[in-house]
Amino acid sequence: MSSTQRDQLGGGKTILKAPKNQEEVKQKFEEASETLKNAYMFMYEDSENLYFKHKLYRDYTIIRKENT
Repeated sequence: MSSTQRDQLGGGKTILKAPKNQEEVKQKFEEASETLKNAYMFMYEDSENLYFKHKLYRDYTIIRKENT
């Protein structure tokens, strides 16, 4: 199991493990970018955020713009 994957513990608690190095961080951002491109639709933007909607589940993801 990767150090960045979630480990499910008893009692409903979830622990997130930090990446071990910069290469692992870069890989996770690339995976997230692919997921965003394949599973989400761009909806709109305002002065501070970008808004995406999941194609199947209809939940929103908000990404804050830099320098806002």
